[in-house]
Amino acid sequence: MPKQAPSASVRMLHHFFSIACDPSHTMKLRGIAAVFMVMMLAALRGVDAQRSKFHYASSVAMDAAVRYFSAVAWDSKRKECMPWACPQFVFGSDAWFEPLVFVWGDHDYLFASSQRGASLQDASSLVDRPATPYMIVKYLREILQLPSIAMTKGDAERVRRHSFRHWIANCTRVLGFSLSDSFQGGRWKEQGVMPLRYAQEVKFL
Repeated sequence: MPKQAPSASVRMLHHFFSIACDPSHTMKLRGIAAVFMVMMLAALRGVDAQRSKFHYASSVAMDAAVRYFSAVAWDSKRKECMPWACPQFVFGSDAWFEPLVFVWGDHDYLFASSQRGASLQDASSLVDRPATPYMIVKYLREILQLPSIAMTKGDAERVRRHSFRHWIANCTRVLGFSLSDSFQGGRWKEQGVMPLRYAQEVKFL
């Protein structure tokens, strides 16, 4: 029986943001950290991230508070296109957006693969093909073991790609969203129970 994924936390979101904005890191590390941040903010599943094509970014002339970008993913369950959007200014900065674009480019996937045995912190380039689910989890655990969050190897191994979906459901619960708005948070069908199930008191990391 599959284990429930622990919920991600605001602390984890800020960690991804900090890595993505830090110019002392490689662009590929910053970009991959930015992708995980986008997964949290847009409530994307791993499969959504790997089927997403960039669509639109707000003009720089727009007020920072309302600037955003959008993309379109392919929903394999409903067999239809799924538009999604994400704010560009997070924690008062958009310094993470350039690294995101660096790794995303004109691909229809957010996570590119890496060379065999390579680290996100070395000088090697990403490979022009989508990363496997195994590779995405490897990226996630590598980043979570970096400062400032500096998780232990054991704690990092508990985090799953679906931890981000639990996070958005917990946010809507804590912030007192209506049930209808909670369904919109993760684009769940209103006839279902997912935001209620995911917003249970699960352990945060």
